[in-house]
Amino acid sequence: LESGGISFPKLAKYFNPLLQVVVLIWKNCKYYNTPPRLVALMRQICNLLISRACQYVSGEEMFRLIDDDEANVVVEQLRSILLVGGAFKRTYLDTRAQVAKECPQNPWRVQNNAIFVRLDRFLERCYYMLDFTEAVLHFSKLSKTDIGNTNGERLT
Repeated sequence: LESGGISFPKLAKYFNPLLQVVVLIWKNCKYYNTPPRLVALMRQICNLLISRACQYVSGEEMFRLIDDDEANVVVEQLRSILLVGGAFKRTYLDTRAQVAKECPQNPWRVQNNAIFVRLDRFLERCYYMLDFTEAVLHFSKLSKTDIGNTNGERLT
């Protein structure tokens, strides 16, 4: 996740292998197979994901693009962030179910909120920015609309 070599939208395909490594750690390491250690590890992964999302598109860049009438680019970037964040959470839930089957004596007994509190807040802000940017897009379309009557006079 930390490497800049992988484009942000393509990160989702690496979540399953990453979490399989976490499963191996959970199964084989007696020091890291406790809920507090799992929470710390998963929060670190979430923080890396947020950091990569901020590198993918910064707030400053979003407003610059909106100001340059390129709000559609911002909409696509925000949708990518939301898709990747959702993919990570789904992959975690699938992996958690897998661990429950494979390790019934020691399943992942951690509340999702304990792991995803920061990621959820970040994604919520991205949803707000997406709504804002889509509103800007709609209003920019209105400003380019011409209304005329049958005599050809412009009303706008």
